[in-house]
Amino acid sequence: MTASKKCWSIAVFVVSVISVAACSRVYVQEPAFSLEVSAGDFISTVFLIGDLGRPSAPLDNLIDAISHDVTEATAQTPRSAPIILGLGDNLYEKGLPHDLEVPGAEAEVATLRAIGTQFARIQNKGHQVPLMLIPGNHDYNDDALAIRNNLGDISRWYFLEELAIDGADAWTHLPGDASRFGSAAELFDHLEGDPAARVEFMEPMPIPGFDPGLFVIAIDSELILDLYAQGYKDLAASYWQRLEQVLLEAPDDAWLMIAAHHPPVTYGKHGRMSFGNWMFGQGWPQFPQIWQKALVSTLPLGILLGVVVYPAALAIAAAPPLATSLVSGRKQDVGSAPYDQYAAEFLKLTAEYDVDAVLAGHDHSTQIIELSAVEGFSGDSLLVITGAGSDVGPVRRGPGTVAYLSNHSYVRVTQHTGGLIFEIIDQQGRAYYQHEVSS
Repeated sequence: MTASKKCWSIAVFVVSVISVAACSRVYVQEPAFSLEVSAGDFISTVFLIGDLGRPSAPLDNLIDAISHDVTEATAQTPRSAPIILGLGDNLYEKGLPHDLEVPGAEAEVATLRAIGTQFARIQNKGHQVPLMLIPGNHDYNDDALAIRNNLGDISRWYFLEELAIDGADAWTHLPGDASRFGSAAELFDHLEGDPAARVEFMEPMPIPGFDPGLFVIAIDSELILDLYAQGYKDLAASYWQRLEQVLLEAPDDAWLMIAAHHPPVTYGKHGRMSFGNWMFGQGWPQFPQIWQKALVSTLPLGILLGVVVYPAALAIAAAPPLATSLVSGRKQDVGSAPYDQYAAEFLKLTAEYDVDAVLAGHDHSTQIIELSAVEGFSGDSLLVITGAGSDVGPVRRGPGTVAYLSNHSYVRVTQHTGGLIFEIIDQQGRAYYQHEVSS
């Protein structure tokens, strides 16, 4: 066999091996689906869905699946009614407008109206299921301390009736208690230009409406990131101090959780992505677009040809992963100074106060991670990331990963007398994985 034929044979073999290894859509750690809850043990159900802010066919499918789940859960006569918790990025791309008269402002409101119409279909005994929403970076237009280009006015979320959003009376935006303000404009005037007022208004708070056995605290992670990014470290410290106070208020016999948009750890697009992860990471949905699939298929061949046959091919093959490695310089990604400060303090408090679970969105995938396996973490908390309500992005296995799915999905949390069950559900209503936390 000639040298060139050997090179081509090796290239074909390498591409074939990597293609087969990359075909897994979902990673799970066995065993899965071993748990059943009898009707008498059933207490409540919470549906977690992040990054839902774009009306689409997949989101419509997820809403149908949640609606079906609500019917099934209600049939088991739970102690408490079901609740939906939205984990931020509730309106893409840049949140609600401040001035509704500016050209283009109505388009953002129309998008939210369309989302409202979709969620209004989820009914329990003739009433819309409550939708609790925490803010994400897109709801703020990536800046929690100021309005940019007329978008990202968080004040409007507390007065959705002013925008005639279908079913808005079942929506609650938090943290933040706007009951002492008469309108979105009044709240905006109170917050705008005053970081201290923002910190005071958006302070961590327990989410109302959950079963007494669940104590879930909402925090504003984008606000914390912006405080760090813009040099307000003292205000960031006071925010964490308030979180500590709320953690101390948690009942001893309740499951303790913190809900934030930004996860302190992630192995998706917003995490650290090395050359090897980009090239060998599990799952074709890691590259959701057809051109991305084609590109990653040819990458190993390009590297091999660059090393053995034609060096210029190496630079061409390496360009996409090298570009990926630059992502971590952004405020919204692990590896940036604000994000790492945020994550370090978050993880410290999570371990110190024995938080049972951290709930987050931001990365467009679903991940269940045991934080005990993360370097430097001293507790045994569970991290649940579900940010695939509207978009799907890359994800890989990392330390502590017990399951991930790169597909439109949500997480169903079942509270029963023996503990909690977290289940990953896709847009067809299929359950991929169960993870139990025992009491």
